[in-house]
Amino acid sequence: MHKDLTYLHRIVRLEILCAKYKRIAVEYRPTGKSWIEYIRKGLRMNQAQLGRLAGVSKQAVSKLEAREGTDELSFKTLNKLDGAMDMEVVYGLVPKEGTGELDKFVNRRSLAYAEKMVDGMMGLTDKERKDKIFWSVMSRDDRWLKKIWE
Repeated sequence: MHKDLTYLHRIVRLEILCAKYKRIAVEYRPTGKSWIEYIRKGLRMNQAQLGRLAGVSKQAVSKLEAREGTDELSFKTLNKLDGAMDMEVVYGLVPKEGTGELDKFVNRRSLAYAEKMVDGMMGLTDKERKDKIFWSVMSRDDRWLKKIWE
């Protein structure tokens, strides 16, 4: 497969996955509750019952539910709870802005790296400099993409 198509295929797949995950995370976020509390109550389970199944106290469950909203919850703790509620922990990162942002992010990084690289070349005319930057950014082969993160 052509290298540009491989890159675009990967980006499109990532964009689709991110969009699905973000929609769920944003649209279905329980108001005023943590996900743990939301799911626990949906299962008609009280904190003592969840604590017993997870091997922690009722007070520990209460603290976990409160800490989830402050981003102080560890995966170790979530993994304890997921088994108790017959759930699976799912972790995801999504673009801040929305659909199409991954490609824009890569392009910004690629442009900054190309400019830095070309700035070190002496004796280039303005047109030669712009051409080198343009073709560097457009190459998008795996070697180039790995370099832009340095």
